[in-house]
Amino acid sequence: MGTTVSPANFTVGGFLSIKRKCYASCESGTSPAKPNAAGSKIYPNLIKNLVVTADITYIGIQRGFVYLAVILDLFARRAIGYSISRLIDSALCLAALTMAIAQQKPPKGFIHHSDRGGQYAAYEHVAVLLQYGFLISMSRKGNP
Repeated sequence: MGTTVSPANFTVGGFLSIKRKCYASCESGTSPAKPNAAGSKIYPNLIKNLVVTADITYIGIQRGFVYLAVILDLFARRAIGYSISRLIDSALCLAALTMAIAQQKPPKGFIHHSDRGGQYAAYEHVAVLLQYGFLISMSRKGNP
C-alpha cells in the first residue's frame, strides 16, 4: 500500500505532509471489562499513573559531553523529569526525580523502575523514593 503524492500533500513550507487515517486505540475511563463486537473482553489500561522508568544517557557537545537523566511516564510515554550535568552522580538523578515528583505528584505505590546503577541505589535517591511512597524496581544484573 503506497502513498500517493499530489499537490494536496504539500504544505506551504515545501515539506511533504502525508495525511494518515486516525484509529481509536482504546476507550477512556476505568470501566470494568465489557465485550466488543467480536465477543472478546476489553480491559482498561492498568498502568495509568502507576509506573515510571529512569535512565541516563550522554550527549556529545562541542567541548566533550554531558549526561542526561530522564524519568519517563510509561503510560503517557513522555518525560516528566530530567536533568543535565557534566557529572554522572546521584545529584543528577535526584534533580530529575525532584522535577518528576513536582510535576506528577505521584500517589503512594507508584513504581519507579531503573537499572542497578549506583546513582539510583544511592542513599539520598532511595530515601526520596521511600519518602514519597514509591515502590522501587530495579533490573536484574545484566538486563535492562
